Amino acid sequence: MVKWFKDNFCGKEAALAAERGVDVYTILNELARPIPPGSEGLIVLDYWQGNRTPYVDPEARGIIRGLSLKHTTGHLYRAIIEGIAYGTEHILRTFRSNGFVVDEMVAAGGATRSPLWMQIHADVSNVPIVLTAVPDAPALGSAILGAVAAGLFPSVQSAAEQMVHVRARIEPDPATHEAYKFYVDQYINTYPPLQSLIHETVRHIS
Repeated sequence: MVKWFKDNFCGKEAALAAERGVDVYTILNELARPIPPGSEGLIVLDYWQGNRTPYVDPEARGIIRGLSLKHTTGHLYRAIIEGIAYGTEHILRTFRSNGFVVDEMVAAGGATRSPLWMQIHADVSNVPIVLTAVPDAPALGSAILGAVAAGLFPSVQSAAEQMVHVRARIEPDPATHEAYKFYVDQYINTYPPLQSLIHETVRHIS
């Protein structure tokens, strides 16, 4: 979703990034950082490719609601990454309602290069985010399995203990978490009343 937004709607920001010699995501993070939690009323449902959980709905589609003339590229970018964090929190709430409480999450992949995004994730769910020294989990996992296969370690567990290193731990901000609760509820309550309409449209264009 973030790449989709960057590729299709951020030409001005890409030009500025090229002029400054930085990545376009650096510009987008700078634009989004001063915007308050909730992106001044923007709610994004991150169902661009359906929803695997909790709805298990391949016909779900993304929603952007709350747009006004005051909203900018920075607002939309922040609302998208907030929406992804809200989706994670929706899953965590489902876990909690079934007796499983997550007290820490380990993040991997390209998103870990954005301190803003990681802080939003931590704040939305009120759960610390752990970042590893090697953020590419598939590559590191392959290296771990290869090391075990080569006989360098007796087990996957022992290899992981030696090869996975924590480089940072992002703690949630309690006040920001409180501010996000309203928007998480808005996110969760948006899809159910629209589900049948979205299904109708998906089937109409299929």
